[in-house]
Amino acid sequence: MAALAACVNHSYDFDKLEHAVTLGGEELVLPLVNTGQLTVEDLIGDKLEDYLVLNDDRSYALSYDSDPFSFTFDELKDYDTSGPFRRYVDYPISYGFDLFEKPATLPFDDKGEVSLDTIFPAVIPLPDLSKTASLSVPRLPDELVEVRSITLSEDSHFDVTISLPNCMFTEGTLLPDFNVDLSQFFESDDAEGGVLHFDTPLTESNGYSVTRSYHLHKVVFNPDDFDPRTHTLTLHAGVTVNGSCAFSGLKTDREHFEQSGATTLLLVQVILRTVNCVAFVGAYDYTVKDLSTSVDVKGMLDEFTTLFDSQDFTIQLNDPEILLDVETNVPIPTRANLNLIARKNGVRYADIKDILIDFPYAEPGQTIRHGIRLAGKAKHEEGIDDVIVDFSKITTRVPDEIRVNATASTIKDRIAEVRFGETYSMNLQPTLRVPLSFGPNTKIGLRDTVAMPSELGKVLKDNTVILAGEMTNTLPLEVDFSLVMINDAGIMVTEQVTQHLKANATTAIRIPLVNKVEEGIVNLSKAILTFQVKGVANARPIKADDYLQTSLHAEMPGGYHVNF
Repeated sequence: MAALAACVNHSYDFDKLEHAVTLGGEELVLPLVNTGQLTVEDLIGDKLEDYLVLNDDRSYALSYDSDPFSFTFDELKDYDTSGPFRRYVDYPISYGFDLFEKPATLPFDDKGEVSLDTIFPAVIPLPDLSKTASLSVPRLPDELVEVRSITLSEDSHFDVTISLPNCMFTEGTLLPDFNVDLSQFFESDDAEGGVLHFDTPLTESNGYSVTRSYHLHKVVFNPDDFDPRTHTLTLHAGVTVNGSCAFSGLKTDREHFEQSGATTLLLVQVILRTVNCVAFVGAYDYTVKDLSTSVDVKGMLDEFTTLFDSQDFTIQLNDPEILLDVETNVPIPTRANLNLIARKNGVRYADIKDILIDFPYAEPGQTIRHGIRLAGKAKHEEGIDDVIVDFSKITTRVPDEIRVNATASTIKDRIAEVRFGETYSMNLQPTLRVPLSFGPNTKIGLRDTVAMPSELGKVLKDNTVILAGEMTNTLPLEVDFSLVMINDAGIMVTEQVTQHLKANATTAIRIPLVNKVEEGIVNLSKAILTFQVKGVANARPIKADDYLQTSLHAEMPGGYHVNF
């Protein structure tokens, strides 16, 4: 017997017999055993509770975790985020507007001062001034094969400076009302549509020079201008400035007038100050090779055998599954090519090649978990993707191990956002699941010791008693049932009764109970019931609804009168 589980099952309670019974007629029937349903949990107890999984179809599977494996995508973690635009930082793009010519003379007063309100117009419209540039942005990541957008850091910004250099004014206000259109280069959180509106007054108190900073959010470009061979992006874009200027309260003196230039110039300068890339949206070409782990089938079976304290225990490797529990923060769609290699006694005997798996991918900044099941048929469970794999080549034997080798690559035509400075990793926990189906060499014993009323011994001593009834076995297992009764001293007082129960069947029982000894039967105290469970070749998986149920009674032909 592979294992013998002893327990007290109150379903076999002979104390439930009536203590006063009048027996008569041609035949007397006494109920002896009417059990509840014994399930696989009664059979194996808590030995496999850490490994037992109940499937949606109510069938059981054994689940065994193998060694996890992982890969990282960290080449962009230390990327020089300021490198691509470093050459253009602090380099001004300048626009000059001639507001008016310097008069030959001015009517200065006795103090050498003059008001200019009547000399210059109150409002001067500015013509559209545009400058187009081609900027080469090198040193983009080697893994990029396509780029759609570049997101910049929160400290990325540029300055717009408006000034009247070497102007003649000593007092008064110049109120600009114009736009700087950078929409072909950048997106800015401070400028709707990339158009900056500038209306800060220039006065003598600020030296007729004002600088404002604007945050940069994204780089604007044509994706076709990225060259994946050189990893260089070329920006072809223009900056346009237009609007008007209003003047009020302008004055000058003789000294400033004489030192000023021939033309009053309004100078607009756009200067990149800080440009750091934090994320690229694009397609990536990245491959991780030599990923591997081992599904230790022998270790699983050895562990189960140890739990049953016997070698007479086998699990049939029918319809196995490999479940991959994937935890990832990788935002790039990734595909793996898996090869499964089965070994027995260190020798490779079968393999399954080119199993393609699309891994789940996370939104930027998130970590997700998802399951992937490699199995012969789909189960359509929520949160688990099914990948159909024919394991028949592997299951011709029971392997010692199933080696999992993989190569993971990004899907080059899929777009994703990758943020710099982050380590992207994917962790995979393989779990082998095998339907709970005991092999033909399995032998597991279950024994119950049941208290009996001592008065029953008188019945057995003086009467012909037949054990009759039926036993229902819906388990996909064969069962050898035996019953024997003992006295207070532990001596067998009846011959052992045995019955073979077929799998998935109800068996009729009708067996005489034979006294083993004349003395001591009156002191009958216990009945020992034993179920020897045997595996069946190619049996279906055991289900939670499978059971073994016994309904037995004692028949005494001719009748008998007993007072308990």
